[in-house]
Amino acid sequence: MILVKMKASNGSDQTFAVKIMKKSHNISCCSVTYTISEKEALILASSHPFITSLYSCFQRKETFNFLNMLHISRESLIRKFITSLKM
Repeated sequence: MILVKMKASNGSDQTFAVKIMKKSHNISCCSVTYTISEKEALILASSHPFITSLYSCFQRKETFNFLNMLHISRESLIRKFITSLKM
């Protein structure tokens, strides 16, 4: 997992998490099914306030990549939690 910052056109920074998984590890550990299930779970839970959203995924020659899973800061998470309690 790595964090990347993206500069928006309005000048603000956004932080995203990118999960990179080696294909050789997934295949040798029989984790391909797990990887597909993880992708499907993230897609299904995309509207949940406490689970990061999967914006894109792709594969390269040696890796599977879950791209732009929005990284939520602890402060943002606490604010969302408090807001959800008030509803």
